[in-house]
Amino acid sequence: MKSEKLVLLSLLMALSFQNLYSDGLLQVTESKEFLRLSKSITEVRIIDQIALTTVTHEFVNTIDADSIQVAYMFPLPDNAAVTGFAIWRDSTFVDFVLTASDTGSSNQTVPSDAEPALREYLLPNPFTVATFVTADTFRVKLSYAELLPFDFGAIRYVFPLASQGFSAGDL
Repeated sequence: MKSEKLVLLSLLMALSFQNLYSDGLLQVTESKEFLRLSKSITEVRIIDQIALTTVTHEFVNTIDADSIQVAYMFPLPDNAAVTGFAIWRDSTFVDFVLTASDTGSSNQTVPSDAEPALREYLLPNPFTVATFVTADTFRVKLSYAELLPFDFGAIRYVFPLASQGFSAGDL
């Protein structure tokens, strides 16, 4: 039964490219440029109709400054809520304490001066965190739970992958 679900999930993922969102983005607050995503690792566990997704993103800092303010942005699927967020500091991930407005509700906003294409990628359910980059690489780990649609006896899982329009280089 598990192998049948895995085959069906793989087939559904392969056939669902028309519903792509954007991968995680890291934008410099002052200049509005994006830091290059150098690595993306995704772990997904599906239990019945719930998908538990954890993404780890690593960005390359090419800005010549000791510290830069950035905004990490990720477009959560419509039926998803953040369950964890951490930033790599001093060789370990440091967990953030999330409040109700941080978890992927309508209280999350896209920066008001964001480009229209960025707004389109992030809406309707954006997750944003403002922080500082102080090293050559910047790593984040985001976990979220999602209620998957159930249709005619099958569930459907789609992962956001279309960030190339916002990356400073090839992925």
